[in-house]
Amino acid sequence: MSHPGRLEGKVAIVTGGGAGFGVGIVNKFTFEGAKVIIFDINEDDAKKTAALQPEGSAVAMRGDVSMEADWKAALSLAVDTFGKLDIIVNNAGVVYNACSSIETTEADYDRVMRVNLKSLYWSSNVAIPHFLAEKKGGIFINISSMASVRPRPTLVWYGASKGGLTNATKGLAIEWAKHNIRFNVIHPVAGETSISLTSTKFYEKNAARVPHLVGSPQHLRDVMAELKVYATAMAPQFTGLTTKDIQVKVSDRVDIPCRIYTPIGAQTPAPGLLYIHGGGWTLGDLEGEDIACKAICEYTKVVVVSMDYRLGSSSGGNSTAVIAHRARDKGIALKGQILRIPATCHIDCYPPELKLRSMEELKDAPLLSKRSMETFYGYYSPPDPSSPEVSPLLNQNFKDLAPAYLQVAGMDPLRDEGLAYAAKLNDAGVPTKVDIYPGLPHAFGYFPELSATPKFSIDVITAIVQLIGGNL
Repeated sequence: MSHPGRLEGKVAIVTGGGAGFGVGIVNKFTFEGAKVIIFDINEDDAKKTAALQPEGSAVAMRGDVSMEADWKAALSLAVDTFGKLDIIVNNAGVVYNACSSIETTEADYDRVMRVNLKSLYWSSNVAIPHFLAEKKGGIFINISSMASVRPRPTLVWYGASKGGLTNATKGLAIEWAKHNIRFNVIHPVAGETSISLTSTKFYEKNAARVPHLVGSPQHLRDVMAELKVYATAMAPQFTGLTTKDIQVKVSDRVDIPCRIYTPIGAQTPAPGLLYIHGGGWTLGDLEGEDIACKAICEYTKVVVVSMDYRLGSSSGGNSTAVIAHRARDKGIALKGQILRIPATCHIDCYPPELKLRSMEELKDAPLLSKRSMETFYGYYSPPDPSSPEVSPLLNQNFKDLAPAYLQVAGMDPLRDEGLAYAAKLNDAGVPTKVDIYPGLPHAFGYFPELSATPKFSIDVITAIVQLIGGNL
């Protein structure tokens, strides 16, 4: 029986498709039915990747992503071979050996800017006129890096190149949205690529943190990295809402970027939802949660306000719990609070009587480990980790809090914290609902091909509707 192919009929150009993330992207796209032009500076690598694909689904070409002529050749090859072009994945990237900013050579500086940033300039300048002429829209997926939003002191100019890529993607997305030409950016933290393998200990260091490692590094790359690329390519086109980016002043020196999602035809005043992203109080941004916020807005008809705060589903859950207590104390009525895989107690302050075992039992779990939590908490070293402002589980008063919905993953080190928090809410008479996802790790909802991921999303949308209606 043939695979149904959710990218059936689509044609893509994937740069850097001969190695690293690019191989997995090509594999995923052809598996889902797409035809692919593998655009790589190393023609031999591109041909090897093409040879692994279903017959007739991929063509290799040698090209320099910083050259206009090579982009025109790639576009012509796609149209001549497969009849059209739908998707461009700007995946090719380079880095230099970590060093002081003043020790970076001009050659290295020019190279990262040329490959990592100029590639978007030429791909967009060549492909956008084609998409406009065809009047069918198009998709750009740009692979940036967490280095674009998190300072890397020894990779300053690499971070600058990726920051430029991220910022340009946002501007292009706004400029061309009216023509249904969509720009998306993804910020991987790390992956085993030709770049990372310049560090001989990369694989050993990261594999050691994943218990019961099964499969080759290639398999891990396919599962853990390219799914995000695939999700972006398959992202639904939401049409029943508008978005607006604003700055909210929180002090004389600090503004917090926020994105407001408003359903078209929303009642006035409309119900509102404050979306606080996760990421260990350190990672995460507006783009990473954009699809989730759009889905919530479109399907629940609530106004969603997403915060791009720099202190971080688990850390967002922690912040939500603290805000719910503050709102109760200040007499502010909330319709509800939603805690998704939350961290509710500082790792050094577990009450022994609660017997919270999951942090130790699952200390080496994938995606989030005990060591990760120690690192996240260590970034800020709160003066009193037992404070309810840090560890809401330790709050002495749970009465009269807003109705609560919690999602807990069965193989998450934070599992018992979430369940204990739900129990305290329930004991205090707070309407509380908990959905548990057995056998799944922390943050599993970011992986779209897991069978539980759609349910994870549908469950929270259902809970929002119930909370607004007062019938949790």
